[in-house]
Order: sequence, then C-alpha cells, then structure tokens
Amino acid sequence: MVKQASGDGDQALADSAEAVRAYLVAARGGAPLLSSADALVLRGWLVRGVRIGAIVRAIDLVAARRVAQRTRTPLSLTACRAEVEKQQKRAGAWVRAGHAVRVEPPAPDDPRFAALDALAAGALAELAALP
Repeated sequence: MVKQASGDGDQALADSAEAVRAYLVAARGGAPLLSSADALVLRGWLVRGVRIGAIVRAIDLVAARRVAQRTRTPLSLTACRAEVEKQQKRAGAWVRAGHAVRVEPPAPDDPRFAALDALAAGALAELAALP
C-alpha cells in the first residue's frame, strides 16, 4: 500500500495507487499488499503521469499471457513493466496522430446537426423547468 501524504496532488496519487493496487489484487486473486519493488514501480509510473488505464490494460495482458503459459509465479507490477511501457508508446503515437488531424467545426446551417440542436434545446428547456 502507498502511504498517503497531505495535499491535493498527493491525495490524487494515493487514490490512483490504491485503485491500481485493488485491481492487481483482484487480478491475481489475493496477496493484498504490494511488495516494496512493486510500490516503487507504481509510484514512478504515477509520478510520470502514466494513465491508470494503461496500467490496468498491461495487468490484463500480462495476466492472460501468464495463464496461457501456465506461469505459477505471482503476478506483480514489476512483471508488467514492459507492457506498461508499450501501452505508453502506443498512447503517445495515438495522441501525436490526433494532433495532426484538423477538424473543422460544422457550418451553422448544416442539416445533419438540426436534430441534435433540437434535442439540446429540449434538454435545456427541461433543465430550466426543474426547481
């Protein structure tokens, strides 16, 4: 488990670490505490800004691979390190590709958005009528 510290940023890190720890415990079916090596790896990822989704996906992929290979050693975050790095590289490439795409806003008279505008106006009217 990761020690909680004061401050909003520290609390966010502690909450993220607890979420990853709980997911890892559920994935491996027990052993509710992180080893010191796993705690250091997790802290490094969270401080670097690695998304929890990338960590969880890596845990799932490594766990599935270990089941297929019938590996009997316990699942750990240290074992997921390479997969997390791969997830980060893929996410980075996706974000870079997204920045290259230029999206133009729709024209105000575009008929495809007329139904959407009507729905939005109706929803706003309903919200305004609420006490």
